[in-house]
Amino acid sequence: MSAVPIRVLLVEDDDAYAALIGAELAAAAPEICFTRVSMLVSAASVSSQPFDAVLLDLDLEKRDSSVERVREAVGDVPIIVLTSRDDETLALGSVQRGAQDYIVKQHVTGPLLARAIRYAIERAVFQRSLLESEARRSAIVDASLDGIVTIDARGIITDFNPAAERMFKRTRAEAIGFELGGLIVLPDYRDAHRAGLASYPHGSPSAIIGRCVQTEGMCSDGTMIPIELMVVELPSSGGHRMFTASLRDLSGQRTTEEALRTSGNQLRQALKMEAIGRLAGGIAHDFNNVLTAIYGYTDLLLEQCEPEDPKLPHLQEIRKSAERAATLTRQLLAFSRRQRSKTCMRGPD
Repeated sequence: MSAVPIRVLLVEDDDAYAALIGAELAAAAPEICFTRVSMLVSAASVSSQPFDAVLLDLDLEKRDSSVERVREAVGDVPIIVLTSRDDETLALGSVQRGAQDYIVKQHVTGPLLARAIRYAIERAVFQRSLLESEARRSAIVDASLDGIVTIDARGIITDFNPAAERMFKRTRAEAIGFELGGLIVLPDYRDAHRAGLASYPHGSPSAIIGRCVQTEGMCSDGTMIPIELMVVELPSSGGHRMFTASLRDLSGQRTTEEALRTSGNQLRQALKMEAIGRLAGGIAHDFNNVLTAIYGYTDLLLEQCEPEDPKLPHLQEIRKSAERAATLTRQLLAFSRRQRSKTCMRGPD
């Protein structure tokens, strides 16, 4: 299987040296093919071609801007600097300006040059992967609905995502340099947070780091919000410890919980009133059955009484009491049905 061709742009004004590089590469790595130009202006003219790497003669110009100019022309294609000056300062400056490697012309061999080209391409791919990964991470953090805050070992904020800006009503610029503990209202938790940072990782298992706790935060306008907070240490290969704090605004959750509690209370009250209404309706119907007998027998006795009968006033009082009882039953039925009763029993005229 033939190797995948590697396309290289060579910016070199010395015809003899360009031919030497061509011969060295042809012998050491025939898969590397290059296009040669003699000037930076010419490099810009061929920059639209898909090159994998650039070999740049840094001695083309007296100014130190050639790396930048080629970078502008070829984008993120890796650049390897070739120079006749064995100068560490120049080498470091070239790398700082975007070059992947630095080779002194007198030391160039085919294998060395081929290896430098391959390594430069691999490093460029890795760097692009890191940049893409960082861009994805930044996009995820920025899109998060939770506040994500990065702090150092002293608790000083070094990064503040958009959700945290909305939560605390502070811009990222205002928050950076501010102490995270200053955003926490409850003194007990604020002190525990500071102590946890100071003692971690030598603190007790109950240290504040790594625990999810609920506390209150203070916005820039002085308003307080309920928050859920967790602080964890970020992986780091250096000596500087960093932490990230994830914060969630519980205001909406608290509002929902309160609404659910209110709805539950209202439902329980409605069920209780429905049970009472059913009981009242049953009592009213049973009482109406008793009143039917009272009305019937009272009216029968009234029909048998003469106007001068001494029992007449007593029977009339019984009749009036039955009517008052009927009024009570109508009220009970109205309460049980939540509407005015239309079927309430009426006595004879």
